[in-house]
Amino acid sequence: MELCDVLENIDYEVIQYGKKPIDLLGVTIDSRKVKDGFMFVCISGANFDGHDYINSAAELGATAVVCERRDILFPPDITVALVPDTRKALNKLAENFYERAVCRMRVIGVTGTNGKTSTTYLLEASLAEAGIRTGVIGTSGARTNEGKIDIPYATSTTPDTLELHAIFAEMAKRGAEYAVMEVSSHALALDKVIGLNFAAAIFTNLTQDHLDFHGTMENYLEAKSKLFSLCQIGIINNDDPSAEYIKQHATCKIKTFSIKNESDYKAENVILTEAGVSFDL
Repeated sequence: MELCDVLENIDYEVIQYGKKPIDLLGVTIDSRKVKDGFMFVCISGANFDGHDYINSAAELGATAVVCERRDILFPPDITVALVPDTRKALNKLAENFYERAVCRMRVIGVTGTNGKTSTTYLLEASLAEAGIRTGVIGTSGARTNEGKIDIPYATSTTPDTLELHAIFAEMAKRGAEYAVMEVSSHALALDKVIGLNFAAAIFTNLTQDHLDFHGTMENYLEAKSKLFSLCQIGIINNDDPSAEYIKQHATCKIKTFSIKNESDYKAENVILTEAGVSFDL
């Protein structure tokens, strides 16, 4: 794929043209995974800065580098594109490289402390019952109706951006019409899904968790609420104390559901048995 196609719809400036051909064969943020013809995207993390590994990437055959800094002595044979924020640009880079596969599906995101996996499974079953081909991404891996997708990811819930778009590409190849995915607070805080256009997003609940990463419950809630600026419709559990905050900070259309509080969709006369659950909606 041509470099200009991968950089489409991104605010960038080419500050150096290299001698190597710029037909891209892959994109990575890990310099150890660079191969001939790859693009290396420099991400600044908590422990490592990708800008420190540009020379290593060039030695392994990188064709192009996307970075945030000018104050670097770049290897002469490599093309360098400068962007304001590599982490935010990465989602569009990945989307472009995988030929906008995600745009051929409707994506539903599920966030919350508890119930994300169960909710994605219920959605998958409901869509399958309606005859709709569906993919699922989450804690238990990625799959479609045709079976498992063999694209591993190291994070426990939401894949990193490049793996995520590789999975979308495989789902689209298999004819999936919907992708239902768990969206973690880590992925939202680190902008791993920024730029995605979710058809719908669901909030299950918020309880104390992940404070080693977020520091406070306020930060944790703020991260969760970001999903509701990336979707067309937000579906909120109105019985959760955090619902009001999310509704106030959302930029999408909101629908609510509940058992106790008044909402758009309320379950009454709930009966739980070993065989399942029934209720009046």
